Amino acid sequence: MEKCESRTVYFLVKFVGGGPGHGLYEVKIERGKILGKLGGLLDPLCKFFDRSNPEIPKEYLLSATRFGSRSGLYLLQHEGPGGWWLRESSTRSHNSYEGRIFDTMSKKLMPFKKMPSVKKAAVLISAYGKLYHLAHFWSNAPDPDPSFEVYDPDAGFWTKLPRLPYDGRYLIAGYALCCDCILISMWGHTRGNFWVYQVTLDQWKQIIIPTEDANDICPFHGRAVVVGDTIYALSFYGSIIAYSMIMEKLADGSLKFSLGKQICLCGLHSLFLRDPECSPRTQCLVHLGGLNFCLFQTVSRDFTTQRVWITTFDIVSSGGRKLIRTLDSTMRKVAIKGLGQFRLEYSGFCLECEDLEPKGKETMATSSKMQPTDAPQLHMHEKAKIKIIKRQIQKQRRKMMNHRSKRLAAMQKLFMS
Repeated sequence: MEKCESRTVYFLVKFVGGGPGHGLYEVKIERGKILGKLGGLLDPLCKFFDRSNPEIPKEYLLSATRFGSRSGLYLLQHEGPGGWWLRESSTRSHNSYEGRIFDTMSKKLMPFKKMPSVKKAAVLISAYGKLYHLAHFWSNAPDPDPSFEVYDPDAGFWTKLPRLPYDGRYLIAGYALCCDCILISMWGHTRGNFWVYQVTLDQWKQIIIPTEDANDICPFHGRAVVVGDTIYALSFYGSIIAYSMIMEKLADGSLKFSLGKQICLCGLHSLFLRDPECSPRTQCLVHLGGLNFCLFQTVSRDFTTQRVWITTFDIVSSGGRKLIRTLDSTMRKVAIKGLGQFRLEYSGFCLECEDLEPKGKETMATSSKMQPTDAPQLHMHEKAKIKIIKRQIQKQRRKMMNHRSKRLAAMQKLFMS
């Protein structure tokens, strides 16, 4: 990134305790460096939906995406796993399902057209000037109908679209936009499943994955980014992966879609250190423009604060390979007293960077202001932080070994007595 370039990045969290269900936080980045003190406290930009209000469902789920402007975050509440309030009061469910827009500049929360029917859970997708709403199929609940809808902001109403033709239960793991299509990454009974919705043709197509590559292609998590002919995404395990989507026109005029070989990019050096006693991590990848990204990671703990690890990086070419060059990595804390531990939603976004929506065979060239180098080198501050990571890992290993030794000694003493 150039000297003049600065970024304002937002990330959304879901609290599991009482009070507000969600919070939006802000991080400033300058030339790839994350501003602020290591371990410093992040103040919420806004907290949403106080669950002490009887009109707000206690176990609601939220889908969110930026739409309409660089600062507009669209929010839709969903029934969630319980849905007890639906049985208690239809009026309450109707009111609680209002759509909202939060503007990060004015910090105002405004209503927009609510959904015609309540879903247990769904994902909101901003694509090609419209807002798409795709429901999850999970548990043994009846299939939601309609399960796929689109909101036209000019007309101001929702329209039913053809359902995803997949037989079985699944969760929408992530999505990407390319070739006038919405690529859907699913997590179901199989390891990974990919479908494409062709916006211009209003139809679904399944991605063809060769049998020999089936175990090598895993679903990605959150909103992926398409730059040029490559899809960059976050895997469920925290690694950055890349692959290409290939569109082929057949003799009968129909289209066939397939994915290229998945590549795991090396070179990410994060301060993130997973505590084995913590719950599984949650994470969010945010595009900063060009081939620059910001990664948020956290694990849930019941303390007065919860840590969020933040890492900025770009993707460079070296020796014919694509690698990650870590720019900065740090840790911040979020106060959770009275809120409960939280997990990261994947609705983060960068104020200065518009979402990429390649059309047709259009490719997105890397921004000249953010052109990566072909000779990645570690910065001095990065080398120092890598040493910190190594010391933390060694300390954690010693702690685990000591704990294991004490347990073995106690067991030996028990058997000998």
